[in-house]
Amino acid sequence: MDAIFFHPKVVHLPLGLAIVMPFVAVSLLVAWRRGWFSPRTWFLAVGLQAVLVLGGWIALRSGEQASESVEDMMDHGRIHEHEEAAETFVWVASAVLALMAVGAWRGTRSFGFASATAATVGTAAVMGLAIYVGHLGGRLVYEDCAPMYQGAKCSNQGSPETESSDEASDAADDDANEDSDTTNL
Repeated sequence: MDAIFFHPKVVHLPLGLAIVMPFVAVSLLVAWRRGWFSPRTWFLAVGLQAVLVLGGWIALRSGEQASESVEDMMDHGRIHEHEEAAETFVWVASAVLALMAVGAWRGTRSFGFASATAATVGTAAVMGLAIYVGHLGGRLVYEDCAPMYQGAKCSNQGSPETESSDEASDAADDDANEDSDTTNL
């Protein structure tokens, strides 16, 4: 069960960095181009991208372990779709890291700046993949009710009796709100 609870703790680091990296990369690239900073400043982007890739690999491995624990309780197709998207995310992020490293290594030459520019464009693709992977993971949790998140409210949780009593409770709440609205007039 530990693998099940480790995965959600790890995934937020690479996904969060993937959202931030396009802004960091553009900022550093503009500063580099205008001469505000030395080309060595680009190593900041390389370091952050390396943390993103390392976190992505750890999240991928922990997700594989977690999926083995829950695959007989959930739709394997959706788990596989999430896993495939996560693998694509990690591989593309790794390719962007390689481009960033070339940009840092060859920083004083025009080829280095071109590589850094291509890597900056690549961070936008990584961000899009991160959003997609996160969406698929959220769908597993909130639509398929992943067993690891039993406390989460999801659309297919509960029995028909519970759903009908929930609907009755919602209707009663709506009636109470209408009554209070008319007394306030």
